[in-house]
Amino acid sequence: MTAVVNATQTIEGGDTMLTEEAVRQFVMDSVAFHAQEREEAQRRLVDFLKTCRSQEEAREKALWEQVAREPDPDRRANLLYSIGNAEGAASAFRFVIDLLEGNLDVEEE
Repeated sequence: MTAVVNATQTIEGGDTMLTEEAVRQFVMDSVAFHAQEREEAQRRLVDFLKTCRSQEEAREKALWEQVAREPDPDRRANLLYSIGNAEGAASAFRFVIDLLEGNLDVEEE
C-alpha cells in the first residue's frame, strides 16, 4: 500500500484522525488490492478449468480408441454414449473458459 505523508491530523482536544488524503489513498489501495485478488482467483480458476477440459479431451480420445477395438455392439453403444458425455463436458469447460477470459460477447437483458 502507498504511504501517505502526514496521514493524521490533530483535532480539537488533542485527538488525532486520518486526513482526507489518507482515507482516500486507503480506499484506493484497498480497491486495487481486491481487484488483484479477484484477478488471481480468476486466473487460478481458468487454469483449473483448462486442466479439466484437457482431461475430458483425453478421455474422449481414449474412448474413441476403445470404440475402434470393441467388437460388441452393446458395449460400443455405451462407449459412444460416454464419448458424448466427454464431448459435452469439454465443450462446457471451453465455454466457461472463453467467458472468463472475455472471449465471448454475452448480452445482458
